[in-house]
Amino acid sequence: MSQALLRRRALLLDELHQIVTAMRNMSVAALQRLGKAAEVEQEALRLLTQALADMNTVLPPVSGTGICLVIGSERGFCGGFNSRIAEFSKRHAAEHPGLHFYAAGSRLVPLLENEWLQLKVLNGCADMEDASSTVSGWLTAVLPTEHNWPPLTLIYHDDEGVKARSLLPLPPLPKPGHGPAPLRYLDAAQLMAGFVSEWLRLSLLNTLTTSLTAEHHWRLNQMQRADRYLEETGIKLRGRMQRQRQNEITVELENLMSALDVG
Repeated sequence: MSQALLRRRALLLDELHQIVTAMRNMSVAALQRLGKAAEVEQEALRLLTQALADMNTVLPPVSGTGICLVIGSERGFCGGFNSRIAEFSKRHAAEHPGLHFYAAGSRLVPLLENEWLQLKVLNGCADMEDASSTVSGWLTAVLPTEHNWPPLTLIYHDDEGVKARSLLPLPPLPKPGHGPAPLRYLDAAQLMAGFVSEWLRLSLLNTLTTSLTAEHHWRLNQMQRADRYLEETGIKLRGRMQRQRQNEITVELENLMSALDVG
């Protein structure tokens, strides 16, 4: 390979390094925002769950065909993030026949589309700014009526691995507070439906936040590996350029000496 080609490759490596660094910085910034959002969501969920208990809410009955929502990534460069979710989902489908599967994430959907997994595709979410509208769309698709409560399971990736989380039926409520029962002005059924809908929305939002956090951690790991590879490749390339340049200088010196001897 000529010096010109080696220099072009070195320039390409430098550009790739800049791109990788920018992507890594974007993931770091996104993780900071996601961490703050997760704290707010978890506190809101805690308060809402306690409010359900304080109102002596009777948990709604769950019936009908079970629904499983699988959450993947909308963007790439996150290694085996989606393939692990796909493998887990296929095992879950085999163990729980009859479930209706929904999948969100354009990088995940192609890994799940096959004959035996009847899949309904939902919009994925790439940025925290779109999380709220994305979750609203999921709820509209999965629970079309406010009083229809089928069994609902989420499959998603967190920092510990892929998990299946049951949202419906709702988990047991904590004990009511020691104060007097809160006053209410709405019908009990209407109030319960509103509380449960909001609990589902917050739970989905928090799960999506968890998934995005894990995705960015995977992407950071990929970017760090890419950074090390580019650095090692750059060192080898610079060494090759130096050796080739030294060989060219040696050849030129030998030619010069030969010309002088002839003269």
